[in-house]
Amino acid sequence: MGNAMAAPRTRSTTAFALAHTFKVSPTQFLSIGLDTSMRRLCCWMKPFTRAASVVWEGSHQHGEGAITTQSAVLKKAPYASGRYSKQGRGTNPPELIAAAHASSFSMALASELGQAGYCPEQIDTTATVTMEHVAAGWTMTLIHLDVVAWVPRAAQCDFIDAAVRAKTSCSISRLLHAKVSMFAKLKRLAAATPIFPRATAAGLDSIVKTKPQRKTQYGTKR
Repeated sequence: MGNAMAAPRTRSTTAFALAHTFKVSPTQFLSIGLDTSMRRLCCWMKPFTRAASVVWEGSHQHGEGAITTQSAVLKKAPYASGRYSKQGRGTNPPELIAAAHASSFSMALASELGQAGYCPEQIDTTATVTMEHVAAGWTMTLIHLDVVAWVPRAAQCDFIDAAVRAKTSCSISRLLHAKVSMFAKLKRLAAATPIFPRATAAGLDSIVKTKPQRKTQYGTKR
């Protein structure tokens, strides 16, 4: 028996051996599936929290409240029910959701464009929330994003790809169960109006000017 020839290794036994080796070699793989040589590329982000407090007085239809955020940007800001709030009497929950979604999406789009090699000058996003009364009560059924961005040298296809990825990866989009639609537009001809004053690099305007603009400014030799 000791001198008996070992059975030839077949494809099935080889596959089993490889699978078994993979299982019993945990030191070669991280729990998230990356090789240890890639360990330095893994970056664990520490969780963080943000808080807001509300004081509400009165009934749902006629009551009013005050919102205070941890950052103190909102400090006892008045708010009411979205359906019954009066013009100029403060904000309301659907409006706050729209603001949160627009701001979160804009940052996500800036990140996606940066990863694609572009530096956006300005991103304008308007989020419109649709509330419908269904069997369960007032429900947010749709959020529409209108996006206009000024991105020097950006290709239209790259911008659309970045906008679609941002709509999916945006933290508020992932939080909400409502349907999210979007209209995204890349502007190049007109210069963006900055919200905050900032210095621009010399010669930047000449990069984004189109041929018709140069003719208008400098004239055309005939």
